[in-house]
Amino acid sequence: MKASGFSSIVAALLATSTCFANSIAYADLMKTDPQGGFGGQGGFGGAQGGGQGGGQGGAQGGAQSSGFAGRGGSGFGGGMGQNGFANNQQARNAQRDQVVRGIEQQIPRYLDGNEIKSVLTPGEFCEWNLKLKQGDVVIAEARSDAFDPALEIVDEKGKVLASNDDRYPGDQRPLLMWRCKDAGKYDLHVRCFHDKSGGQFFVRFHTFESVDLEGDAKVDKTLATHGSFLVRIPMKAGQIKEIISEMDNQGTLTAFRITSLISPTGLPDIGLSGDLQQVTSNTMIVAPVAGDYYGFAEPYGGIGPNHKIRAYVRTLVPIKPAESKDGLVGSAPSNTPAVWEVSVKKGEVYRVAMPELIPNASLILTEVPDVSKFDMTVPELNPFFPQLPPENPPSQLLMRLPGRAKDSRIGIFAAMRDGKVWIATNAYGQQGKSFSMHMGPAASTFSEHQTESGRLKIGVTDYWSFDAKAGDVMTFKEQSDGFAPLVTVRDPDLNETQRLEPPVDDYKSDWRMIFQKPGKYLVGIACQGDGGSGSYSVSRNVLHARPIAIGAPAVDTIHYGQVQIWQFTAEPGTPLYIHWKSSGWRYEVNVYDEKGQWANFERQQVDDENAFGILTVQKAQTFVIVLSGNGGPSSYSIELNPLPGLQPKGQPKPVKKSH
Repeated sequence: MKASGFSSIVAALLATSTCFANSIAYADLMKTDPQGGFGGQGGFGGAQGGGQGGGQGGAQGGAQSSGFAGRGGSGFGGGMGQNGFANNQQARNAQRDQVVRGIEQQIPRYLDGNEIKSVLTPGEFCEWNLKLKQGDVVIAEARSDAFDPALEIVDEKGKVLASNDDRYPGDQRPLLMWRCKDAGKYDLHVRCFHDKSGGQFFVRFHTFESVDLEGDAKVDKTLATHGSFLVRIPMKAGQIKEIISEMDNQGTLTAFRITSLISPTGLPDIGLSGDLQQVTSNTMIVAPVAGDYYGFAEPYGGIGPNHKIRAYVRTLVPIKPAESKDGLVGSAPSNTPAVWEVSVKKGEVYRVAMPELIPNASLILTEVPDVSKFDMTVPELNPFFPQLPPENPPSQLLMRLPGRAKDSRIGIFAAMRDGKVWIATNAYGQQGKSFSMHMGPAASTFSEHQTESGRLKIGVTDYWSFDAKAGDVMTFKEQSDGFAPLVTVRDPDLNETQRLEPPVDDYKSDWRMIFQKPGKYLVGIACQGDGGSGSYSVSRNVLHARPIAIGAPAVDTIHYGQVQIWQFTAEPGTPLYIHWKSSGWRYEVNVYDEKGQWANFERQQVDDENAFGILTVQKAQTFVIVLSGNGGPSSYSIELNPLPGLQPKGQPKPVKKSH
């Protein structure tokens, strides 16, 4: 088959296939491209999308997206998420199958059209002639129900230059991509692997013109036809590049868009660029391994008279910010995408701000992909092969929290585990000027038994952090001046456990918390509707339990709004007889264990002032009694006594004396 530039499938259908006796050694057939592999598409479909925005972290790690930690779902491997799915082998297989289906949906984007049907005689091969220019790229695939097909490119001397037999383990349909280094005549062969069988098969192939973007310099090229072509981008593992098509005012250049990204062997890329794609309208690519990547380019808009295009790549090198007394700082030119790389620690809450940019400039934070885990020579570590998701995928790295309403220059996020993060922006700002990036702690320390004060700005949420132990009891107060407060409390996993919105014309909140989960808690102070501002104060008090024991009862008077705490431990084999006396029961009673979990013990009220109960336990257990006054003053006592008439275990029975 003869091809020049972009060969349409019509030409392929009109081509004559010829079968020849086998003359190529099996050893030559087994020579494969050392950068062979399999891939999916991220920004354009996300073959194994998910936690890294349509990248490998999706189907293989679950959609770990929350806020701006990764979007999973946008790619065809994402969206399944963790949800306990990967713990079930059958479900994990289903996830892998979903990745495979997505890959098969991607390939026709750049290898489409009708297939050529032919018949292979055992021991022979079928051939299509190709006339190629330097830089032309051939992409081909074949399938057969009768035999295991193989594809190969050979030169005029019969030397095998490239071959493929299985596109990935478990799929015997070959898929081959090969770039012509020297103009000339070549042949595409379809044969049976091991040359043992034959039968009906189907083949489909295209040849494309390509534009080489090896550096950051602009490249002009006049294409032979106005059709789809490829843009070649050599990359190192982990490198970030942006593919840019340039226009001119005279209309002499043809614009194009990249609709698919192709891995080094012709299968879809896995889309590690993820959320970074949001900082540019151009195509972004992050290489999981070193090799030549291709963008499938489709012309659009004003068509130049000579099909001339101008393109280049911009390499984005992550910047290491400098340390300062307030955190990390960095700077970069405005109106050019910029990326910083920082480390984050589990449990810390960070604030990122780029004040010189315009309010709707983008600010993206996403986990840095770990490309060191990929190995093209090991099928289980090949990033382009569909893999089973891990049994225990890592948790999401980042969670976004409210920062400043309608201002994307400020981002508040929490680290759910240790890791590395890319901070990226489109850097929209004043032309010719630089801008600054600041990163530091987002939360102030919320001290115990001390009133903290702040001044809230319009649209902003202020944060205060404190540590709590399981079983701690605390009371909180917040009062604002001039705005209706919205108070939230988040636990160490950043789940919202309290949300307080005082009614109209009420500017204060009081609440009490019994802590069941140890760790760092976060209090957010904002204005309802994000429209107000003003000063405010917050305070918290840790209430320590007073002990109760046999012979040492709890005795006190509780008033409205007061909280009092008592604590005792019951032992197995020693039942307790409890007498609770109160002059009015104008208080709420809650009982917990030492970890803050709900607990209780029997009490029967026999009259207006007295209640009795018997408590037995199977193992030692601590009870925490929390009393909250909700009326007038009430005096009370709680007595613990041995159960009358019961001999404690381990003590000898008294011996009766005879007279």
